[in-house]
Amino acid sequence: MIRKAACTLVGLASLAGSLVAFSAPASAAGCHYRIVWNVAGVYNSPQQNPNYLIKTKQRGDIVGDYCTYTINDGYYWNIVALGGGGVGYMRADSMVRV
Repeated sequence: MIRKAACTLVGLASLAGSLVAFSAPASAAGCHYRIVWNVAGVYNSPQQNPNYLIKTKQRGDIVGDYCTYTINDGYYWNIVALGGGGVGYMRADSMVRV
C-alpha cells in the first residue's frame, strides 16, 4: 500500500545554518529507505557522536517511516521510526529512498 505524506515545515532555522529542522505529524508516514553503507548509525540526536548512538543498521536494511529530515553541521539527517513510538536520526547519505 502506498500512502502519501504531507510534510509540514516547523520553523526552526538558524542563520548560521547549523540546524534546520523539518517536522511532520505522526500521521505523515510512508517513506522508507534502504541502507547503502556497510554500517549506519541511528542516533537520538542529529549528531554523529558516539554518545548519541542508539543502534546500527546494516547494508540492505529498510528503515522508515517518516518523510522528514533535519540539517545539522552540513549533514542531512533523515528521521526514522524506532520501536515504541520514538524517532532516531540517520545520515541521509547512508540510505536511498525505496
